[in-house]
Amino acid sequence: MNADQDFDLLLATLLAPPDDLEDPAFVAGTMQLVAAQQALRRQRQRLAHDWLSQMAALTGLLVGLALFSRLPVFAVTDRTSLLAIASPLVLVLALWLFASGGVTTSLRPTQLTSR
Repeated sequence: MNADQDFDLLLATLLAPPDDLEDPAFVAGTMQLVAAQQALRRQRQRLAHDWLSQMAALTGLLVGLALFSRLPVFAVTDRTSLLAIASPLVLVLALWLFASGGVTTSLRPTQLTSR
């Protein structure tokens, strides 16, 4: 071997990255953080889906009440009697939202890291 090849081999040896670059604690922490973020993303998607379906149900109820109030039977009644009909329906809707857990869902993950 000539001097240039020896020098190139020395440089390649000195500049090569070490074989044991991975830090097991860092890798485990990063994997746990990624898993927690994925769980949080799934929880947010589930919350958004539940919220959208509840808002669609509420919109349908309000549209139904608006159409119901325009019926000829209720044309002669005053608006206070319509409120008397609507208030129990709103109570039932509020109880349904509370019982379905739509009110109590949290966006915060329980634990991001195990330190």
